[in-house]
Amino acid sequence: MEEYTALSGEVGAAGSGLGDFSREEMDISEYDLPHIKAISLVDKVRVVNALIGFSRIQPAMTSNDVGFVDVREPDTRWYPAYEVRGEGIFIEFSQEDIDGWIEAHPAVVERAARLNHNYATSFIGKNHPRTITPKFLMLHTLSHLLISQLSFECGYSIASLSERLYCAEESDGKKMAGIFIYTASGDAEGTFGGLVRQGRPDAFPRILRKAIANAKTCSNDPVCIMSRGQGRDSLNLAACHACGLLPETCCEERSAITEHIKKTRLAGKSKAEVDKLLEDGDPTNDGGEVPEELEPWRRSLAEVLHSMNPYAFERLAMLLLRECGFSQVRVTKKSGDGGIDGTGKLRINGIFSFNVAFQCKRYTGSVSAGDIRDFRGSLTTDIEKGVFITAGTFTRAAREEASNAGK
Repeated sequence: MEEYTALSGEVGAAGSGLGDFSREEMDISEYDLPHIKAISLVDKVRVVNALIGFSRIQPAMTSNDVGFVDVREPDTRWYPAYEVRGEGIFIEFSQEDIDGWIEAHPAVVERAARLNHNYATSFIGKNHPRTITPKFLMLHTLSHLLISQLSFECGYSIASLSERLYCAEESDGKKMAGIFIYTASGDAEGTFGGLVRQGRPDAFPRILRKAIANAKTCSNDPVCIMSRGQGRDSLNLAACHACGLLPETCCEERSAITEHIKKTRLAGKSKAEVDKLLEDGDPTNDGGEVPEELEPWRRSLAEVLHSMNPYAFERLAMLLLRECGFSQVRVTKKSGDGGIDGTGKLRINGIFSFNVAFQCKRYTGSVSAGDIRDFRGSLTTDIEKGVFITAGTFTRAAREEASNAGK
């Protein structure tokens, strides 16, 4: 709370660069950015990191956790620490606009509830319960997007930029909604002003708009955008390391809450609209209804797949399996393959491995249970698992048949 009041200018701070903290409040009217209440450029800030203890095998979040080992002797009054000086940009958001956004878009609350459920059932959540609010998700997501874009603009590597999130309600003692993005990787004299320079009116609006525009697409789409839970303990939704996630050194919450980043992308649609689309219909559900706005994209993809010749489709499947972690993947000869289009090997954790065969069908309709049975019957004794890949869908009976005991 003390940091927030200093960064927002609620309490006075020395304006001289000779101290440990120097802040310049900008004229927000020069930025022409909605929903942002204030922007402050901090050209000097001191960051102190202290090591108070460690744990082994079982993670410890606080000094009261089981397994925590204090590095300090009982009669010692200090901890080992280091301090560095740096610079940063503080962005304060309109509380009223955030509250209005949440109230107008119930889907945002529902997605936050899904992440709260996943967090509550995780190892950390069981030991350290907390509530993840839609406001926190918005602030954390935007912070990561800005850090990614700023790393291209200011010259610092992405791992040298860090965040501080200020998110609280009146019940917590003070209502806060702010982001402080800073770097403190310089020497004793501090950094050189490259980050602060990007916070001025002639640069920051462009950076913010570009960060949001880049968030509409991800190189892992459509897998990423359709995700309903990915990463550790399914604490990601539409976010992966190709779009919304950052190195742990950047994230204030480290690996625990980094996974709570949620980002939705669909060209031409707002964040709330995409949330609503994915809530109304799950595009990952084979054979289920597809939202009207997503249908053109899915239809175009289907046309490309169905226009490919069979061998090209098999080669595409081979490349997809390689991307999924399969090794020694190859396509069999074009004729006389006995129903097997290719083979490969799947290794799990470097310990277990399975010989896998795959079959590819450019169906326009659905794969039936009979197709699955025929494929299962074509697997030879040296094949331990089978993968059926189609450009169409699977019937319920086909999915049930694939789940039966066997290959």
